[in-house]
Amino acid sequence: MEMRSSPWLPLILAAAVGISFSTSAFAAPASRPTATLAPDTQLASHDPAAHGMVVTAAAGVRGTPRAFRDVTWQRAVAPMGPADPWSNFVHATGGRWQSSWDRATAAPTRIWGEGIPATGSMDSPAIAEAFARQVMADHISLWAPGASPADFRLVANVSDGDIRSLGFVQTHQGMDVIGGQLSFRFKRDRLVVIASEAIPNLTLSAPARRSRLSAATLRQRVGQGLQALGLPASARVVAMADAQPAILPIIGEDSILGVRVVVPHQIEGGTDGRWRLYADAVTGETVAFESMSFYATGKLLYNVVSRYPGVARIDVPASNVNVKVGGTDTMTDAAGNLTWTPDAQQTLVTTVTAARVIAVNKADDSTASATLSISPSGQAVWNASSVAVQDSQVNVIAHVNIAKDYVRTFAPGLAILDQAIVANVNINMECNASFDGENLNFYRASMRCENTGLISDVVYHEFGHAMHFNAIIPGVGRMDGAFSEGLSDYLSVSITGDPGMGRGFLFNDNALRHLDPPNGEARWPTDTGEIHTTGIIFGAAMWDLRKTLIASMGETAAIPVVNRLFYAAVQRASDIPSTVVELLLADDDDGNLANGTPNECAILDNFGRHGLRVISGLSASPGAVVAGGATMQELKFTLLGRSPRCASDNVTSVEVRWLPGPTGLPRGGTVAATQGLDMDHWVANIPLPSKDALKYSAIFTLAGGATFSLPENYADSVYQLYEGETMPLLCANMDTNPLTEGWTASEGWQWGPAAGNDRFDPATAFTGDNVLAIGLGTDYADDATYTLTLPTLDIGKLSDVRLQFRRWLSVEDSHFDPATITTNGKQAWINASANKGDDSGLQHLDREWRFQDVPLTPRFRGSSLTVAFNLTTDGGLHFGGWTLDDLCIVADPKSICGDGKVTGGEECDDGADNADAANKCRVDCKAAACGDGIVDQGEECDDGEATDECAVTCLLVNSGGCCDAGGNPAASLLMSLGVLLLVMRRRRATRA
Repeated sequence: MEMRSSPWLPLILAAAVGISFSTSAFAAPASRPTATLAPDTQLASHDPAAHGMVVTAAAGVRGTPRAFRDVTWQRAVAPMGPADPWSNFVHATGGRWQSSWDRATAAPTRIWGEGIPATGSMDSPAIAEAFARQVMADHISLWAPGASPADFRLVANVSDGDIRSLGFVQTHQGMDVIGGQLSFRFKRDRLVVIASEAIPNLTLSAPARRSRLSAATLRQRVGQGLQALGLPASARVVAMADAQPAILPIIGEDSILGVRVVVPHQIEGGTDGRWRLYADAVTGETVAFESMSFYATGKLLYNVVSRYPGVARIDVPASNVNVKVGGTDTMTDAAGNLTWTPDAQQTLVTTVTAARVIAVNKADDSTASATLSISPSGQAVWNASSVAVQDSQVNVIAHVNIAKDYVRTFAPGLAILDQAIVANVNINMECNASFDGENLNFYRASMRCENTGLISDVVYHEFGHAMHFNAIIPGVGRMDGAFSEGLSDYLSVSITGDPGMGRGFLFNDNALRHLDPPNGEARWPTDTGEIHTTGIIFGAAMWDLRKTLIASMGETAAIPVVNRLFYAAVQRASDIPSTVVELLLADDDDGNLANGTPNECAILDNFGRHGLRVISGLSASPGAVVAGGATMQELKFTLLGRSPRCASDNVTSVEVRWLPGPTGLPRGGTVAATQGLDMDHWVANIPLPSKDALKYSAIFTLAGGATFSLPENYADSVYQLYEGETMPLLCANMDTNPLTEGWTASEGWQWGPAAGNDRFDPATAFTGDNVLAIGLGTDYADDATYTLTLPTLDIGKLSDVRLQFRRWLSVEDSHFDPATITTNGKQAWINASANKGDDSGLQHLDREWRFQDVPLTPRFRGSSLTVAFNLTTDGGLHFGGWTLDDLCIVADPKSICGDGKVTGGEECDDGADNADAANKCRVDCKAAACGDGIVDQGEECDDGEATDECAVTCLLVNSGGCCDAGGNPAASLLMSLGVLLLVMRRRRATRA
């Protein structure tokens, strides 16, 4: 059975992913400007939800919905045996597969590869559905942990003769999960692509019917609060026949911020915009709302501007326009032809009402019209350029028809091409245009900006949004703001053949956005930002692919191919990173993506240069080594996801960079890695430090221009390596449970096999089977404190003691969730922070087992050592926390306090003269300091801590010389400042 849902479904499903519908569609991108804009020409935004979903206090979550979905590419497969759901899928299907993963939900956004034979699936919708449901059931823990196959409802089962696409919408307790979907693509009787936007681990219960507000009461409460949300006075609630309770996931950059039971409402504001609002089903409070309008710029005529006023005008057919000839109603055909009787010259009256587009003048509600004369075999040309408000109406009619005719060449079955679309023209606002999910809207001219109905690029761009909105296959593709902006830009430049989009907007020939700039390429994710800026990445990648295919095939052959690939992404992609897989699927010719596609290399090359690659990697290098006279150390790197068929995927260089620790090598450096067993394995040799740690990273450059670096962790972007002979003081390889061997832990720490089913935890241990972690297969809790304390050690005179271990740590920015390592209660390490207060978002997310070396002896005094791992969480984001393996506290056996040599963590060493006495190097080889309990030169007292007699500055409380009533005020102030400096030094020393 061929199935489609209502055209509103794609927008409803878009709500959970933080789509960013923006009214400022033609504002020049902040990070990569393509037109010079003076500060006073920044374009207005009239929509309070213009830059994404607005979450209200009623949602009860902290954090901002993500602007786009961040993905990681590839995931290693564990050996046969107990493994994670991904490894189980790969082993069970027996094929070669690649993958991309949602950073926030850990769902595999796209899985593609060799495929699974599915005989009859292309010809039979029933066979395809049964096959998809069986695969779904077998691997439901991979697609949607916590869900069951019965939670997915089929909403689409369509074939275009080449690809059969099945879309399933996720439900929970009978309610649709907004944005939750799972989809399957068949080609040549093989299942070759599987995609998931499913929401994992839903536990929310549906509210009892008796506790829910009635539809009328709910609508009334929503309507009363619209202006408080910042919506315009024109905003009103309209009835929605399908307004039933649904689950709204609110998704942040790194995690699901929360889920709420809501009832969606449609809010209409006329030319001011359109919104989708989500109200709590029980209280009626607005949980979230989002704009449904897209914005950009445009132009129109029968004798119309070719791009914008000031350049040559052209005659275009008045396609399917209602006219009167000799007083008789008729319509032109697609080529502008019409017939009439009698065979004589006639009066022709034309307006801006057509079968496929209707222009509505919002300046004064008058409809542009003209009375012309037409002769048999003659032409009648309407040139409305003398009246701008009429000219814009005619221009929009002409250029919407041009856009429709162009889209018809690659999407002939798209229904909107034959349906009338309303274009509101001359709206009494400036510097904008929009598509609101139903109508196109164009603004009047001002001193700053041209009438957007008079710019053909803008008309094409706005129709691109309408195309996207209506082309999405339900449950398969999804509306994403940045992706829609990029594809609409690309449609516009494809029609004009000029990569500079929006010329004429500022009354000049400058492009507002350029898809082929001379000064470099926009790359994912470094050049993401406002959705139009982010959209340039996809649009520019498509333009570069277009150029490559034209160069290899010729324009006549290449344009249909690139447009077919483009439209496949329009229909099936859910965001910009997912477009690569959809292009490869559409390009495939045998139902097996593992053996490549005809244009695989061109796709990977051009999209790769824009950062849209499917390559990842890891380091298999040691953590700690003993040089034994060697001066160099070998490092090994492994790539995942590189195509061996594409020269552009060949690695042209691997640069390994290193930085030394506090001692050892005098400076850092770089070295080129060499190829190992094959192009996926690389080896480099770097200088070893001496009894010290160094940091290193690897930057890979592909022949096609794509680059990426290892390790993949924004918060800790360097690996560690330690050189030096050490002896173990306390070790645990986690083969046995250390919690039964003197280690103490707060609630939440667990020992056992690596869970492998949690999005932020490892699938396998680093060695053996077991790990020690904060939760096995679960995230850490909100507002919790976790502490793991190792047995206390007496290190005697050892002066270089270090903690060395393997970690898999996932934790929020330390501004919110500090993960620390302490020695005797003093901080020795903490996860990074963006240092932006409550806007901090530098999450620490390890994607492989990482070696870490932490020097301990510089952090404490005395010979007694206690090490602890800690994590304190707030009520916001939550991740996997600490996972530990192969942990050792070690010491350099040759760094001994009292041997007269300053080594390791020693601050001084006078040998036999070391003493816990005034002005002496202490017996633990620490320098004399205020607060150590010994009175040294310059100190009046030292009780080890502040007392009633001895101040924190090691001066006697109320000692003479300052601050007495008869003292010099200037001297008193100077002393106060001096005391402040001493306090600051003391506190710094105490923390150290």
